[in-house]
Amino acid sequence: MKFKTFAIYKTIILLMFGPPMVLFPKFVFGIFGMDLSTAGGIYAARLFGAAFTGILVLVWLARNAEDSDVRRAFVYGDFVMSIIGLIVATLSALKGETNILGWLLAAIWLSVALMLGIFILKGQKP
Repeated sequence: MKFKTFAIYKTIILLMFGPPMVLFPKFVFGIFGMDLSTAGGIYAARLFGAAFTGILVLVWLARNAEDSDVRRAFVYGDFVMSIIGLIVATLSALKGETNILGWLLAAIWLSVALMLGIFILKGQKP
């Protein structure tokens, strides 16, 4: 897989979650069975959406980048974020903190982590 293919995949995922979390946090989190009943919860959800939206822009703009130290740093950083996201999503699903769609979130984090892990383990230019 080429980095550009990965970047387009990741951009689509972030587009589905980032801006909607900023604009409609109760709706987005409600889909996964989570209740944002406090102002703090809504604030945190919107910050999370803002972070995803910022990463979306970074990934989209980097999609055509040549292999470089900066691109490799991005791959390693995104890999760490994806592993942590996978752990958090899986634990939340196991604890019943989300509905059955919580497993979809874990699967998304897993797919991104696997793609990035393949780049890293094969020593390919991502």
